[in-house]
Amino acid sequence: MMQNVKFQNLEGKKMTDNWEIISKDDYFKDTDNYEYTIEHLPGNPDLVKMFDYCRHNEHNPGVVPNLTINGFGLTDEWVATLAKYCGGIAVSRYDNKDICYDAVKKLTDAGIAQVNIHSVIANENYDQCFELVNDAKDDPRLEKMKALVFLTLKPKGKRNTWTTIKDLDKYRFLVNYAMSHGIGIGFDSCSAPTFLAAMKEHPKFDLLSQLSESCESDRFSGYANVDGIWSHCSFTEGLPNWGTVDLKTITDFDSEVWHSPEVRRFRGCLTCQDNKHIASEVYLCPVYDLYGPEVGRAASAVVESDRKRFIPIKTQAEIDAQNAADTVSVVARFL
Repeated sequence: MMQNVKFQNLEGKKMTDNWEIISKDDYFKDTDNYEYTIEHLPGNPDLVKMFDYCRHNEHNPGVVPNLTINGFGLTDEWVATLAKYCGGIAVSRYDNKDICYDAVKKLTDAGIAQVNIHSVIANENYDQCFELVNDAKDDPRLEKMKALVFLTLKPKGKRNTWTTIKDLDKYRFLVNYAMSHGIGIGFDSCSAPTFLAAMKEHPKFDLLSQLSESCESDRFSGYANVDGIWSHCSFTEGLPNWGTVDLKTITDFDSEVWHSPEVRRFRGCLTCQDNKHIASEVYLCPVYDLYGPEVGRAASAVVESDRKRFIPIKTQAEIDAQNAADTVSVVARFL
């Protein structure tokens, strides 16, 4: 079952046309949740129409849209609109933290209970992450915020010169610092292997493991850009080693997307892994080299280095059985 579909529009393109084509089809009838990433709200005037469709369409009503924004252009009118339609909102923290914090206060004052701050965590902004924890503790604008969500840096893009934190001691220290101050924290699924490896000796590790979900791409979620092009996740988009599907042209989602050779290939790169040295069910990113030696490496096409092929450690029959199980499983996500 596909539980979550993620749409991204970072370029201010008109989204409605492609959205209407792909969202009305049967393969979205069991979808519980749509997530959108929008950098500039005023640049997306058709967003409200899409939200209203999620909530009230006759084909599959009641889908709850979630949204990630950067806080720019968040007028009172937009706040009221987001409070009306969205279940949860994340505000990305960039250089000017006041834009982020002011947006959080506006959204929580409007009664939105699930408001998080998203922050990349990298070696270059490690100290800033502690500042964010301290602000979550002391800044009154953040008193009704749900959680801080730290996102592992993926080495994609020519302008991206930061480096991924792989040191478990550094990771553990930040997590313990936030927990010791009573700050709610979460991580993206890419971070789950590092988080769990860092917290292996924590007295509540079993609970932390249950509340952590590693890579869900092509297992129970999917990603599409503004043009309706399906990728495994937003960070495989444009990479030569990973294929895409044009959702506007398909006639059968199961065969042409969910059980297509390309999606099964990616899914197999996850489900063939055995990472019991970390926890019972943990999947490492098969695309980027994100982890230290204590965690391991499963990247099948590490963009910045050697592009070595990933060697499965389960038989094809075991992979197929796991693929079938993942298709119908229901997994709770935690932030």
